Amino acid sequence: MSEQFQQRLALEQDLRCAIANKEFFLLFQPQIASGQIFAVEALLRWQHPTQGTLLPGAFIAIAEETNLISKISSWVLEESLRTLAKLRVQHNELHVSVNISAHELVSPAQLTHSVQTSLQRYQLPGEALELELTESVFWEHPETAATLIQGWKDQGIRLAIDDFGTGFSSLSYLLNLPIDTLKIDRTFVDSIHTSPRKQGIVKTILALSENLNASCIAEGVETREQLTCLSQLGCRKMQGWLLSKPMKASALEGFINQNGIPQVQMTLSIENS
Repeated sequence: MSEQFQQRLALEQDLRCAIANKEFFLLFQPQIASGQIFAVEALLRWQHPTQGTLLPGAFIAIAEETNLISKISSWVLEESLRTLAKLRVQHNELHVSVNISAHELVSPAQLTHSVQTSLQRYQLPGEALELELTESVFWEHPETAATLIQGWKDQGIRLAIDDFGTGFSSLSYLLNLPIDTLKIDRTFVDSIHTSPRKQGIVKTILALSENLNASCIAEGVETREQLTCLSQLGCRKMQGWLLSKPMKASALEGFINQNGIPQVQMTLSIENS
């Protein structure tokens, strides 16, 4: 236990220096519909000086506990919108989505300031940004979330629900929220072709999204069997290593041009993947 505590303390200290030392970077993974790119999701990574590349699952919880998450999210907003502004020169239909931690709703003023400042700095409209939340937000901070979401929608900002179906929260929050996208968690995609129960859950989510007039994206598609099963169930939007690996921003525009996609929606999230 002492060794684990020392390791955690060292990681926390390193995390405090990571932004100043420019150790964070973003990767982008395309999302596919009917064989064509319609979106890309940006993934946060930390190039630790001694431990190598770390996924968010290794440090986001510490960032939330130490209130460093706001600084990280501000950096993500800044970097993603800066990248987006460059890409919109040739691809003016691009959007970017940033995952928002439930912890950030404890101090919503800072979050609101970061969103507005970043949009203004790069002269981007609200619809250029999609904010991605998990279901936990709606039972941990229901009133704050409702107020913020309405304010975002008034600015044209889009709303996505990440890891949908894993939160065990009441679906009543869907009745009054202007949701644009439901993201099917990879838990339901894994081995879906051999699990009738998972197939049933995915069919339910797809029907729910249609009734809400929202898009539905399946994450974590890694095999042809998964892709075939999802297609047969009626899921048209997917992402995963089978379709495309994550790539750096420097390679993204060339990849989009190579595939000849006139309209692309960008999605950025901080996730444990």
